[in-house]
Amino acid sequence: MSGFIVIEGLDGMGKSTLVNKLAEEFACHAMSTPGPALSNSLTQPDLTILLHLDETERQRRLQTRGATLEDMETLDPNFHECVLDEFHVRANLVVDITGLAWLDAVSNSITEYLDLNKIEAKESLVF
Repeated sequence: MSGFIVIEGLDGMGKSTLVNKLAEEFACHAMSTPGPALSNSLTQPDLTILLHLDETERQRRLQTRGATLEDMETLDPNFHECVLDEFHVRANLVVDITGLAWLDAVSNSITEYLDLNKIEAKESLVF
């Protein structure tokens, strides 16, 4: 059985960096949103993880990398709240990545979830 894991979060969270590191750690495939293989599919994720990051840190990251117009939209409090509310509805897990151990926090949460739900083929995960 393969596992399909979605990592969600606002712009500036480090989702792409995290997914690439998790793909290396779990020796699996990483794809970007939504990926051609899933764009017209009804495939539902086995696990949806919502990343939480201190808002001040998220904004610092956006400024450091050079915020786009799309990034700036996430700074609007109403937009921010609306998007996060929708993410919370869909998420199986919320993982706080504030601080230096974010990779370990997410990796451990994934491992615990896979073990709990008896998803054994960790080598066939898709992020």
